[in-house]
Amino acid sequence: MIEDEFAKYLIKTIKDNPSYEPGCKNTYKEIATIGTSVPLEQQANVILSFNYTTPLLEKSIDDSIYYQRNVHGDTGNYEYSQTFGREYHVIFGIDGLSRMDKPEIYQFTKTARVLELPNQYLPEEMKGRSIFDAQENGDEIKEIKFFGHSLGEADYSYFQSLFDQVDLYGSKTKLTFCYTTMHGPNYDAIIELMNRYGETVIPEAHGRNLLHKLLLEERLKIATLSPLVVA
Repeated sequence: MIEDEFAKYLIKTIKDNPSYEPGCKNTYKEIATIGTSVPLEQQANVILSFNYTTPLLEKSIDDSIYYQRNVHGDTGNYEYSQTFGREYHVIFGIDGLSRMDKPEIYQFTKTARVLELPNQYLPEEMKGRSIFDAQENGDEIKEIKFFGHSLGEADYSYFQSLFDQVDLYGSKTKLTFCYTTMHGPNYDAIIELMNRYGETVIPEAHGRNLLHKLLLEERLKIATLSPLVVA
């Protein structure tokens, strides 16, 4: 299975690169502190990862990470399954939006394939937590930061769910798109994402001016990470 071969490739690549884990942790800290005056030790961040690796959950875990979920599986669980004979794969797939009523198609969607995944292994302090605990406890999600994602159609359902949950139009939640000097901002992808989500906002007039509203309220920012931090 191509997914298994990809998982094995990632595991080997990481093991051959001792700077991978510390580099990821430095990048996380840069993303967490950019554009905010809140010290890292006072933050409670949730990481929704579209990668398959979990370097931030290895060894000592930063207290500012409240919860992490790898939505499409993780190599740690894959290695465990190979050792103990369980069936487990990281997954590939297409977006499930508007396709879940088509049996001949939905079996290939990420939505359907996520159903097959067992629970992600989490450190003891993260067990029982979830991505939207802040809102359930009466707080708000102050900012959503993006890094290393194409913002492409294949994952649009996740973005729509997040934006719906925080009431993007009516709330004060900020969006920050983080890039590097080597891989600069993809303005077209950001505009397309905002326009597509705007089509779901009611009334229609609000959806059409969503991007303008976010910019006027200074709730949409582009941030460049330090080249000294990102390996």
